[in-house]
Amino acid sequence: MSKKRYLWIAVIAYAILIFIGSSIPGSRIKAGPPGFDKLIHLFEYLILSALLFAALASGRERGSFKNYLLLSFLLASLYGVSDEIHQLFVKGRFFEPLDIFMDSVGSLVGSYWGFKVSTRKKDPWDMDYLKAKQVQEELKKKLVLEGDLKKVKLVAGADVSFDTKSKKGKDQIFAAVVVMDIDTFEVVDSAHHSMKIDFPYIPGLLSFREGPAIVRAFEKLKILPQAVIFDGQGIAHQRRFGLASHMGVVLGIPSVGCAKTRLVGKYGEVGLKKGSKTQLTQDGELLGYVVRTKRGVKPLFVSPGNLISREGAVDLVLSSVGKYRLPEPIRAAHNLANRLRREFKEGEK
Repeated sequence: MSKKRYLWIAVIAYAILIFIGSSIPGSRIKAGPPGFDKLIHLFEYLILSALLFAALASGRERGSFKNYLLLSFLLASLYGVSDEIHQLFVKGRFFEPLDIFMDSVGSLVGSYWGFKVSTRKKDPWDMDYLKAKQVQEELKKKLVLEGDLKKVKLVAGADVSFDTKSKKGKDQIFAAVVVMDIDTFEVVDSAHHSMKIDFPYIPGLLSFREGPAIVRAFEKLKILPQAVIFDGQGIAHQRRFGLASHMGVVLGIPSVGCAKTRLVGKYGEVGLKKGSKTQLTQDGELLGYVVRTKRGVKPLFVSPGNLISREGAVDLVLSSVGKYRLPEPIRAAHNLANRLRREFKEGEK
């Protein structure tokens, strides 16, 4: 049964309850405190009109909600008038204009409350496990795994740090984005954002846990990068939509996943020289490459996120590497995120 049908059943059932209540002979009703019956009228019709608005607006476009605000108010008010007329035929009951007024006030408040609740801006990241998987599949359709970024100059690194033992109760996340000129490795801009985490740790859905803070950090940048390297997976992911892919689609920017560990796929030996690479595959599908970024250190797992090819992702990572294993933009973002976490912990003492 649909949500809309449930709502209409609730409206009809509640209206019947009001009718039954007003059909009780006046002689059987114990008098309450002065004005109590008027408050009952107000709250009865507040609830009725709120249910009416929800039923009318269910499944409709938000732009039409104002029409349903007026309609739910009118319908609830008219029902209030008809119910008062009906009481003329009930022993011990009377037609009271003040009751009609209270019914109308309740109807107006209930309709407006329903309207405000329905039109309030919702956090696009607020969802459960099943909805997250559905969103992931929908966004994956927007992936573009093509693009050559050899002429890119401004590259950002994005990373997060967690405090899972915060005195504030919930886990805290600290997201950092650092934009660099990869010709000189000079930092041209940076931004960060910290917040509580509501989404639980679920393998394969980490972007829903880390994404909100990363997006908010990006929104604070004054200089936008031409590409972003994430400390995480691109399409080298069980559903081919890791953090770098998700963020690349949401932000509309070329993105690369550059992870320190393998999540899925198989690979062979990687040469010892800097720049050596081998394919990362799963069931015959090329996901990315395992790349040696520095002689004598463990390789990185590089896969495209969005708006870049598999080979282009490797080129971007190698062009962003300096003296260390990790690309410089990621190193800078990693250090900033950890510093923010340490400062937060110091502030809790």
